[in-house]
Amino acid sequence: MLAICTGISGTDKRAYLIELQEYAERYHDRELEVFDLGTFVEEEAKRLFQQSHIAISISDIAKKVLDLPKSTARQLGATASEQILRQINGRRGNYVISTHACFRWKKSLMLTVDSHYLDQYEPDVFLTMTDEPYKIRATLQQDPKWVDKLSVEDIAAWQGEEKEATRILAGYRRKEWMEFKVGAPKKEVFDYLFKIKGSKRRLPPPMPSPHKTIYCTAISGTKAREYLRAFCSWAMKTKQHEITLLDLGATVVRVAQKYKRSITKQNILREGEQDLNTWRQEALRILRDERRKHGDCIILGHSCFRSNFKMENLLLGFDPEQELITWSLINPDVYVTITDNILSNKVRLNREDQAEGLDLSLREIAMWHDEECFFTRLIAENFKKPYYIMPLSEPFETLDGIIFQQDRKRIYLSFPITEVLKKEEKEREEIFSWKNELRENLRKSYVVFDPLDILDGALPKILDSETKFHHLLKDHIIEFNENADGSIERATKSLQVFFVNSEKLKIKEAGITLSRGELEKAVGYINDQIVDRDYRLIDQSDWVAVYYPVPEVSAGVISEVVYGFSHGRSVFAWWFSREVSPFLEAYLTGLCFSKEDLLNMLEKYSKGQ
Repeated sequence: MLAICTGISGTDKRAYLIELQEYAERYHDRELEVFDLGTFVEEEAKRLFQQSHIAISISDIAKKVLDLPKSTARQLGATASEQILRQINGRRGNYVISTHACFRWKKSLMLTVDSHYLDQYEPDVFLTMTDEPYKIRATLQQDPKWVDKLSVEDIAAWQGEEKEATRILAGYRRKEWMEFKVGAPKKEVFDYLFKIKGSKRRLPPPMPSPHKTIYCTAISGTKAREYLRAFCSWAMKTKQHEITLLDLGATVVRVAQKYKRSITKQNILREGEQDLNTWRQEALRILRDERRKHGDCIILGHSCFRSNFKMENLLLGFDPEQELITWSLINPDVYVTITDNILSNKVRLNREDQAEGLDLSLREIAMWHDEECFFTRLIAENFKKPYYIMPLSEPFETLDGIIFQQDRKRIYLSFPITEVLKKEEKEREEIFSWKNELRENLRKSYVVFDPLDILDGALPKILDSETKFHHLLKDHIIEFNENADGSIERATKSLQVFFVNSEKLKIKEAGITLSRGELEKAVGYINDQIVDRDYRLIDQSDWVAVYYPVPEVSAGVISEVVYGFSHGRSVFAWWFSREVSPFLEAYLTGLCFSKEDLLNMLEKYSKGQ
C-alpha cells in the first residue's frame, strides 16, 4: 500500500503520521513507513548550498528553499523524489509519502507536486490532513519564517486549495481521496488506508480527431465569452477558419432549468454541490456529443468558483471523481485561461454580470484569478497538454498563434515599466510609443506576450500620498459592443477614481465605491501576482526580448533576464547604451543597440543560424 498524504504547513501532519505509524505497529502488527518529502528536499538543499571545501553556516534552510527559483526548487523536489523511489522500489511494504499539492508562501499560489514522480510512486490512495485555520495560524506564528506571513483568511483559502488540488490528482488517477482532521482517531485513518480498495477503470483513451479542441477558462466578469465570440468572428472573416464556441456554463444552466425552473445564471451557485455536479455531468455529455458535430472548437468554462457562501469560498468547476472520464473523451489539445485587471472584473460583476455570492472584494477576485489559472494548469499537466495565460487585451493573433500556429516562436517583451512611468509625460509617452512600435513589428513574425496587457500595477499607486483627489486609470477596462450585423467590436475605456474622503474611493464610470481598507488588503496579492504572472508568461515563451531605453536600473527587467536565462530561455536585449555591465552580459544570448539589429538577430536565431 502506498498513500499520498497532503496538508498545508502548520497542520502538524508529520507528527500525526508518526503517531499513526506507531499505532499501526502496536495495535495491528503492520509496518508503516512514513517519508516526508519536505525533509528530503531540505537535506538535499543543504548539500547543494554547502561548498565542498569551505565551512559555511547554513541556517533556516527551509526558508531558503521556499525562496529558491522555480527551476532549482523543482530540481530539488525531483532529486528528493528519486531518493524516496530508490528506498521503496522492489520492496513490499506500506508507505505514506507526506507532501504538498500546492503552496502559498507568498500571496500567489504555487504548484508543488510533480505529476511525473507522482505517477512513478503508483499511489493506491490519497488523503489530506486539515485543521481549523486559526489553530494553523497559531502554530505558524511560532515559526520565525511564517510569522505574520498569512492571515486566517489566507490559511482557509490555502487549505481549500490543497484539498481540491489533491482531489484532482486522485481523481485523474482513479483513486480514492478523503479528508481527515488532524487529531482524528487513528483507527479511522488506518481503516481507510488498509481497507480493500475496489479497482476503478482507468481513464478511456482519448478520441482521435483531426480537429483542435481548446478549453478556455476565466473567472466571472472577465468577458471571456464576448472575447471568444469576437475571436471566432475574426477567424472566419480574416482566415475563413470556422471555429465553434461551446459554452459549458450556459449549458449547465439550461440543464438545471429542466429540473428546477427557478434556476438562473445569477443564482445557480446557491444550489448544493451534489446538484451542481449532476447537472454539470449531464452538460458535459451534451458538449461531448455536440463537439463531434463540428471542426475546430473552443469550450468555455470555469475550473473553479470563489463565492462568499462559506468560509473557504472555493468550489471546483468540475467533479474530479466523475467528470474526468467524459473530459478525457473530449480531450482538449490546448488549455488557456483568459485573465484581466481585477478592478475591471469587480466593475463588471457589480454592473452587468451580477450573480449571487459573487459580490467579492478585490482581494478575493485576485485570489480567484490565481486559482483559476492554477487549477486549469493542474488539469492540463495531468493530461500532458500545453497551458497558457492569455490577457483579455491581447490581439486575436496571439490566441490564434498559441493554438493554431504552435511552430511560431513565442516572445516575452521585457520593458522597464516602473522607471519609464517616472518620466515626464512627453518623454514617457514617446518611450511607450517606441515600445508599442517594436511590439507590433515583432508580432508580424512571432507570438508576443506583453506584461503591460495586465494593468493591476496601477491600483497600488492610488494609495500614494501624492494622490489627493482623483486618479485616472487610462484604458483600464475593455468593453465589447455587438453591431447590427452580429460583428463584435472591442474598445478600451478609462476609469476615474475619486476620493470621497480619506477612507472611501468612488469609481465614477462604474457607480461603485471602495474602502481604502479593501484596496490596502489587495495590494500584497496584486504585487506578488504581478511578479508570478510575468514569470509564467516567460515560462510559456521561447525567448525573452528586452527593450531598455533608459539609464536607470530596473529591478523588474534584471529579474526577468535572470529568470528567463536560468530557466532555459534565450534572452536578447536592445540596450540604451554600449556601456553594458559584464554581469548583465553573462545572462544574455544576444545584445544589440538598435531596433533593426534586434529584429535581424531574432530572425537569424529563428532560422537556427
